[in-house]
Amino acid sequence: MPLEALTQADFDFYKNYAKQMVDTHEKEFLQKAKPDLVRAFYRGRNKKEDEKGIYGQNIDSREHFLTLSRLFQGSNTILPNLMYQMPREMAIPLRGADADGAALMTAALTFYSKLNNAKEENQEAIMNTWFFGLGWKKLGYRTVFMPKVQEPESDLGPMQKFGQQVKSFLGIKPDNNESKERPEIVDYETLFNNSESPMNVMVDHKADLRNSKAILHRLKRTVYDLQNFGDYDEAGLKEIVEKSRYQNGSRLETREMDVTLNELHIQQRNGIWILSWCDEYHKALRYEKSTYQGKGFSFIPLVFTNEPGVRYPISHMKVATQVQEHIDYMATIYIRILDHVRNQIILNQKILSPGQLEAVRANKIGGIILTDKPISKADYAQLTSAPVQNDLPNFIQTMVQNVTEIMGTDEQIIAGRSKNKTLGQDEIARLGTQIREGGMLDKVRDFITKQARIEAVLLKEYSNAELHLQITGKDYSDRLTGQSVEEKWAEFMTEANPLGLKHYLDG
Repeated sequence: MPLEALTQADFDFYKNYAKQMVDTHEKEFLQKAKPDLVRAFYRGRNKKEDEKGIYGQNIDSREHFLTLSRLFQGSNTILPNLMYQMPREMAIPLRGADADGAALMTAALTFYSKLNNAKEENQEAIMNTWFFGLGWKKLGYRTVFMPKVQEPESDLGPMQKFGQQVKSFLGIKPDNNESKERPEIVDYETLFNNSESPMNVMVDHKADLRNSKAILHRLKRTVYDLQNFGDYDEAGLKEIVEKSRYQNGSRLETREMDVTLNELHIQQRNGIWILSWCDEYHKALRYEKSTYQGKGFSFIPLVFTNEPGVRYPISHMKVATQVQEHIDYMATIYIRILDHVRNQIILNQKILSPGQLEAVRANKIGGIILTDKPISKADYAQLTSAPVQNDLPNFIQTMVQNVTEIMGTDEQIIAGRSKNKTLGQDEIARLGTQIREGGMLDKVRDFITKQARIEAVLLKEYSNAELHLQITGKDYSDRLTGQSVEEKWAEFMTEANPLGLKHYLDG
């Protein structure tokens, strides 16, 4: 559908729908997850930080100056256990399919896994899920063209600039040899699989996560990026540049023109439709149906908690920070009690001279007072406070143990020691840790498998890029077949083989 077929009423409806998604995202996710507070706890601090890195106002206006934190250690034991290396993806041929095609698919998936830094991207998605309850991956096949804008005029000499001005005045258009504007030539094609921040991905506000019919992706971009790295409406981009010309400079400074790009994926009866627009522009920049032949969105969520019927699942860190906040508050009370529990002396100020009285108030002499007047028992008295109860430290220790249990770890793993009185208690704690990590590991395994399935569909549908793949016996799912296969190379979209990879991936 061309962009002109999108009516203004439909565009206004989608913009309003996206605004409601953003409002729900801020209300149900950002305000509940408290990303700044979670980050502060992870870094061993107990207050939020503002953009300058200075402590801001803490929640409930409670001032803490002691943090008993095990969140940092707990989070660092999770990532090595869940994603210490990227598993090898293996394509299995269907019944009657060619085993060589499946081996070729395995080699292609391995190639793009290394090219896209799959290990780092998946680790980031896992940590986002651990911190904020939700991690996102965005998959697709991208074709990047050469930049379409002219090169900076600073590269031209004064006579060349004058010649261009004369030709422009006379209405003479330069030919391809004289023009520095490049034609639309494909620079490269690639399969992308990126981790997206959950702060920038909003789900449907009228459904839960599993039944969402719309996904909104908001991110900051420059006009230069939209001109050169996206298929957007050129008339709309030109109007954006004209509006920002006198604010940010000339056309050549589009790299400094920041805009907020909205990409709304809408699930309809005939497929997924993608609508793109900027907050700084009143019209749409792109509206088209996705040609992806697979099912569902190109966004894949990762969730660790089994909490059905929710839009934004809770995170392990958020649950732990609730107890951590109480720990810090109780520790603060304990320190304030200790501050008041000290021996004090009452002095009769009439027996001190003015200089001695100031010295006592400032406590600069270290408790030594010199006087030439006699001092009787009526002039001073010593006060002793009641002893500190041990109930409060024990209660704090119980809450610290609660944080340890919430984080899905036990003391034996984290600190190498345990306060349990019997070995059976340690074994139970260790078994519980393994069960929790096993459940999360199973979700990570399904998460990676789903990515491989979508990547396989994308390669079968779009792959026309130049590739050089190495195929070995390890790429065959059947060991009997793989034993007799020798190492070989396959190339696509070259002079030796002008066909793309997608023509060899049947079955």
